Amino acid sequence: MEKKRAGRQKSNRKEKTWRRAAVCGLLGTAGLIGGLYARSQTSVVNHLETGIVDISLQEYHLQEGTEVLWQGIPTVLPGMDISKIPRITNAGSDCYIRAKLTFTGTSQEKELEEGIYGQSDQWLHAEDGYYYYTEVLASEKSVDLFAGIKLPEDFLQEEEGREFELQIGVDAIQSANFQPDYSRESPWGDVEVLDCGKEGLYDLTLLKQADEEEFAVVYEGNTESLFTEGRDFFQNLPALMPGDSYTDSIVLKNTSDKPVRLYFHTEQLEDSGLLDKLRLAIWAPGDGGKQVYEGALRGEEISREFLLTTLPAGGTESFSFRLDVPVGLNNTYSISKSLVKWVFAADPESAYGTGGVKTGDPGSGSAVLGGVVAAVLVILAGMRAARRRKNR
Repeated sequence: MEKKRAGRQKSNRKEKTWRRAAVCGLLGTAGLIGGLYARSQTSVVNHLETGIVDISLQEYHLQEGTEVLWQGIPTVLPGMDISKIPRITNAGSDCYIRAKLTFTGTSQEKELEEGIYGQSDQWLHAEDGYYYYTEVLASEKSVDLFAGIKLPEDFLQEEEGREFELQIGVDAIQSANFQPDYSRESPWGDVEVLDCGKEGLYDLTLLKQADEEEFAVVYEGNTESLFTEGRDFFQNLPALMPGDSYTDSIVLKNTSDKPVRLYFHTEQLEDSGLLDKLRLAIWAPGDGGKQVYEGALRGEEISREFLLTTLPAGGTESFSFRLDVPVGLNNTYSISKSLVKWVFAADPESAYGTGGVKTGDPGSGSAVLGGVVAAVLVILAGMRAARRRKNR
């Protein structure tokens, strides 16, 4: 009888040991969760929008000295002076334009084209047959191709009774990141002209570059909280055009009396193909401006939290970023809008000790999560062991 009691007492001591282990596991978990609560986080949603190349052509003529819409002329005679004013209007971003004239239904195309008058000196008739406007046509501005046509006096007899037509084709290309060479036979070179591809109304004023604004991420020591100054870190960017490259910076401030680790990652808010096309580069403060990321604006790597820097007490630093638009971005992405969320997190060094963590290392959140999981496994193991001994 005494031996059995002794055995039972020994078993009870083991159960108490496992319970103590479980309690330790719980205490360890509580400590790690306490660390989680010490973390502060803030975010900002950045807006991106691409520009558009969009022109229109409208024809006018003078009627008793007043400019009216082109009505057409049913019958023309040799030597006749025809008022005809093709007007090109830029409804999109700043661009270069060119035009080509094609006469159909007649064998005197050359003579008819030579009869064009009222063309400004800014137009260049190049060897490739196009008329190039050598200045940038600014957004919401218009320019006239010519003012009229003087028909040849010696119109061929066989042209009598025929109908002929003048077709005017106009192309436009962005002026940003593009420079025509007017000494060449074809000043625009080998460019592919695509349809605008966008229909409907859009507000071009929204595509203008905003006034320069400073952005900051601030860790406030009194409240131990992190906040941003500036609603949109891409606000300084204008409408993006193929070949664009923009660089900006964000100030990082620590107003507390202890060092703070600042972490960064992005979150996807929408399924936008534009984010896959745009490229982002980030340089961390300190370390001689070490580049910590280069890749797509929406990428798996940048969606994982990493350490930007450790800010000393009362310290101020800044990190720079660059946004690149590929030259080959086509009209499919004209007037495209996208959102990308940038998330910043701060950990006071006292919350996790002062171990050396370098820029680019994973965030402490993953370490905390691992600790929580480990503690839970300890608890479960203790509970299972206790049950097995109780059943015996």
